[in-house]
Amino acid sequence: MTEKEFTSLVPELRQTALHVCRGCGTDGMTAEDVAQDTMLRLWAIRKDITSAQHAKGLTGCVAKHFCIDRHRKKREVSLLLHPHLQAESHEPPPDMMMETQENDMWLQQKLLELPSTQYQVLHLRQVEKKSMEEIAGIIGITPASAATILSRARQRMLTEIRRRMEISRE
Repeated sequence: MTEKEFTSLVPELRQTALHVCRGCGTDGMTAEDVAQDTMLRLWAIRKDITSAQHAKGLTGCVAKHFCIDRHRKKREVSLLLHPHLQAESHEPPPDMMMETQENDMWLQQKLLELPSTQYQVLHLRQVEKKSMEEIAGIIGITPASAATILSRARQRMLTEIRRRMEISRE
């Protein structure tokens, strides 16, 4: 297409680009910008355009793609400014966080309800990773007694957890 033919089609092509942009949901200023970019792109490839119909079809296609690009860029900027809107979050949802917090509080309460020796042995073994011999030395009992107390503490906690699970199922 010659330069003269192209310039005679520009008003019609510009209207087509604006129409496509408004159909994509862009505002007035963005539609004007996209129409301008579309005209520049078509000007660059005017020698490859074969007819007025071809030019009109290309205008719609190029304008639509420019609109899509603008929407994507706008969304990327929005996500950069507001990271809490991102779909992928490594943080669990608020309801799961609340449930976990309630479970932790319940577990702490049940641990505090253990007899002091059972709590102390369980803490030394599970938290401080002490051996039975070390626990026995700290508390002043035999290693066999420490193992028995630890077993009773674990069994009691397991029973409490099972009881809680049964209640939550009902």
